Amino acid sequence: MSFAFGKTVFESSLPDLTIGVKDGNLMYTHPEQLLNRKRCRCYMTSSKGYKAYLINYLRYKLHLIVPPTSRRIATRARIINARIKTKLDAFFIGSTSQLAHAQDLNVTPGRTYVGNETLAIRATMNKYISLAEASYYFMHQGGGFSCGAACNSPIFQLTALNTTWHSPNPVSDGYIGVNTADKEIYVAWSGTRRVRSVVVDSMVVFTEFPNDIPGSAVHSGFHGTTDTVYSFILKNIRAAVETYPDFNVVFIGHSLGGANAVISALMFARDNEYTKDRIRVWTFGEPRVGNRRFAEYYTEVLGNQTYRVTNQADIVPHLPPWQILGYQHHPLELHILNKEGDIYVCHKTVREDLGGAYRWPTIDTGVADHVDYFGKPDITLFSPLIEW
Repeated sequence: MSFAFGKTVFESSLPDLTIGVKDGNLMYTHPEQLLNRKRCRCYMTSSKGYKAYLINYLRYKLHLIVPPTSRRIATRARIINARIKTKLDAFFIGSTSQLAHAQDLNVTPGRTYVGNETLAIRATMNKYISLAEASYYFMHQGGGFSCGAACNSPIFQLTALNTTWHSPNPVSDGYIGVNTADKEIYVAWSGTRRVRSVVVDSMVVFTEFPNDIPGSAVHSGFHGTTDTVYSFILKNIRAAVETYPDFNVVFIGHSLGGANAVISALMFARDNEYTKDRIRVWTFGEPRVGNRRFAEYYTEVLGNQTYRVTNQADIVPHLPPWQILGYQHHPLELHILNKEGDIYVCHKTVREDLGGAYRWPTIDTGVADHVDYFGKPDITLFSPLIEW
């Protein structure tokens, strides 16, 4: 399909459709077979109704490529009904879950990967843990544009820093970066490195979130540190997405930062339905974020796009304890089994897989594996671990 704006033509994956903009109005043509009601009778009642849905669908697709002269169409596309989008995506190019899987790791839940089988998985993990490690530097630099020794990782040769954030109370630090080579926008949250962060971690009471999902609740401290800077982050992500509309938005975090990444990714998915399929989440040593209902809801929204990496006897994924307080992890867990880097891909269930981090009795866990995700984050590169 070709999108024509004046003399400029854009290509699209939808065949045999031509649309354009004339005097600010959407113009389109389509083959007769697309009006066959038998193919879409599950949700269309007439060819007239189908045309209306088709226009909305095209507007949704157009928001990625319309030029500045057609901002009105782009704005209208952002408020398209999510239900229409899902049905039309399924009709034309496959389901949302299939789209998400197409760009992610090729792993099989319930399988253990050993030796050379892990190379591609470990390379991807190392990329994102390096980005998470860098977030610890920005906490001290007040918005500086250097991340010290952490920036020696090859990924930073491809990544430009967009902005940083620093909130003293509730404590929250991180940065946004853009990788034009891999077509990714990074939202990286810093983990626990201050006394104030430890205080946040210890606030194990629940707060309702999202408010419109009955029974769903999350750790009040994790939610507070995310919510306090979310409006700033949202503004900057949207600006980056407008500049790079076909890039994935990857939320990343280690430790407390992993919990922040999960909550902020869900917030962003709910606020920006039209970009939900391009959200990815990578966390390392993430604590339990919410209760079972939250884990179920999160899995419904972003379960196909989330990777929760745990390492051997890391104590943090065991906290807060579910047995006493009712906290529950979300999938998909990738568990590093040993120093050799063998990896077990847990089953995609809300109930925690006994083959993952939960294989380790909590009494046998500790901090050493929490700061050794393939040697990262390397706390020897930072100033003293605990500070106010």
